[in-house]
Amino acid sequence: MTYRTDVGWRAFSHSTKEADFGTAESIDANGRLYYEGEPADRKVHEFFSNKDEVNGTVGSQPDRFETLAYILEHQHVQRAMPHNVALFAALALGKITTTEVVGGSVYQHRMEIPTLGSAVELDSVTMLEYNGLEYNKFAGIVCSDIALEMGAGPTHVRLTAGIKGCGKREAWSDTTPTCIAESYLTHGDVKLYRGGSVLDSGASASGGDALHAKLISCNYSFANGARPHFEPGHDSPTLVSRFERDAIEQTLSCVLEVTTDQEHQTALTNGTEYVLYIPITGGQIGATGYYYYIHLVFPRVVYKDAVAGATDRKLTRACEFEILKDSSYDSSVYITCQNAQATYLG
Repeated sequence: MTYRTDVGWRAFSHSTKEADFGTAESIDANGRLYYEGEPADRKVHEFFSNKDEVNGTVGSQPDRFETLAYILEHQHVQRAMPHNVALFAALALGKITTTEVVGGSVYQHRMEIPTLGSAVELDSVTMLEYNGLEYNKFAGIVCSDIALEMGAGPTHVRLTAGIKGCGKREAWSDTTPTCIAESYLTHGDVKLYRGGSVLDSGASASGGDALHAKLISCNYSFANGARPHFEPGHDSPTLVSRFERDAIEQTLSCVLEVTTDQEHQTALTNGTEYVLYIPITGGQIGATGYYYYIHLVFPRVVYKDAVAGATDRKLTRACEFEILKDSSYDSSVYITCQNAQATYLG
């Protein structure tokens, strides 16, 4: 008998982080997410055989082996909505601040890079996955990186999140979770502004030149360098004992139609610094008058390249930006999501 993976799903304990890394939390009743691609599973991280020892056999044929460590490494790929971006951005960046906008119905979640002195260890959640055959509960799940792809349509904004886990797999017998009712965000929801000023402690910005009508594609990525640490004397020596953040890597690039002579090249040559603001606004949250959204705010960027190209026979510039730390702000990037979820990583 064969089994189909298209009936599978995965879910997370998005409202509650693990109190102790690798100690499973309850999966949220509405914690289910769709995904594209293959199911997740743990794999062998370090396998030993004594093939490098002189053991009395011709050619040092190994006769001993041992599995030293397991790990889970996977890419969660899905169309973007405020809920899944909030979850993975909170895990990847490391700090989240939630504000109740409308009592019991609208919440704003601002994610940023922690300041100096914050813990090196990454926060973790628990993941549940049904792969078409079995239910597996994975503890110690962190997010090592996130990426957003935006551009000319008709298309959706796309999210890719790198998830890693300690390798601990448990049985599951709870109720099947449901999905949060949020619509995917599309190309028509995306705007792009260069310049202006930062507002609301990084949650939004105002002013600047509107560039979205010229936008062909825009890509942003963030990686925290998550490293597995295997602690000596650990009760479960084959499992990762924690993940630690390392050097941060960010990329930001846009392909834009050229409508003004030398606009991007002049900014590149002059080293002009800008605020860059990407608001992605979806539908209304119930009848509140407030809307689902994702806001990306970069308080300080500078062009590091602007190469000529062509798309559909139209002259373009492939612009790459360096994301810089502004001394007036704690973080070089702010990702803010608004939806109806009260808590993430509580």
